[in-house]
Amino acid sequence: MSTNELDTVLAMLAEQAANTPADLSTEDQRTRFDAGADMMSLPEEPHDISETMLGGIAARQITPKNAAANKAVLYFHGGGYMFGSSLSHRHLIARLAVDSGVRCWGLDYALAPENPFPAGLDDAYAAYQALLNSGLGGADIVLAGDSAGGGLALALMAKLRDQGSALPAGAVLLSPWVDLTVSSESYQTRKDVDPTVTYEQLARLASLYSAPEDSKNPLVSPLFADMTSLPPLYIQVGDNEILLDDSRHLLVKAQADGVKAELDIYPDLFHVFQYFWPMLTQGREAAKKAGQRISTMLGLAAS
Repeated sequence: MSTNELDTVLAMLAEQAANTPADLSTEDQRTRFDAGADMMSLPEEPHDISETMLGGIAARQITPKNAAANKAVLYFHGGGYMFGSSLSHRHLIARLAVDSGVRCWGLDYALAPENPFPAGLDDAYAAYQALLNSGLGGADIVLAGDSAGGGLALALMAKLRDQGSALPAGAVLLSPWVDLTVSSESYQTRKDVDPTVTYEQLARLASLYSAPEDSKNPLVSPLFADMTSLPPLYIQVGDNEILLDDSRHLLVKAQADGVKAELDIYPDLFHVFQYFWPMLTQGREAAKKAGQRISTMLGLAAS
């Protein structure tokens, strides 16, 4: 990894944090979050992006050239269940689409605080059912997401399993937020090296998404779910992020419940570093590996 690249990104994050007013409205924060997309280049490889609807929910469909027929990725963006969109994450979703060779759907699920749990999960479920109704089987679909979106993907799998719905082929989770009790040790051990989020920020976002007494609800914090019979999981996380233990604990819990799970921990890197793949070589390499795992889950490439 280029130290100069990492230093440049870290300096940019520090400048953004210093220049963000503390009293911004939710709408202004969302606007600033989406505006970040303008700083991120899209893949040079041929692909098409279109705004559409999926199960009655707004979405972006990103289709790489020569996309695999009858396969799909359903992607849930991060942003603490309060910010983010398929626009803010289109460059990352497009990168995964190109690297996997699979059409990706980025879903604009309902956000808190206007739409707290279970609104976002209900939207995720409706979108997944729409893909099934389009003629795809569960084995033709991979779920993916970053941060809160990773938690949403895992919660959706648990809900599908409990309701007897066709399960996806697997899930690719980037720095997933799966424990909204915000109580793991890495909130302290990594607080001085994570430039992206703080304990205070995540504790507030968790309280806006669900009531504190629901923080261990398996569909709010899927780390506490019974994961028996869930499809394979591929997880990436940075070693310098306060959510490191979410991924570590998820790996242990999933494997204990008999789930095939794999975790890659990237030294010196921060929360959802893959978002910065246009600027960061290791972000690009991690995204490529995630795309390869998607292909493997869908039977399109050897593991």
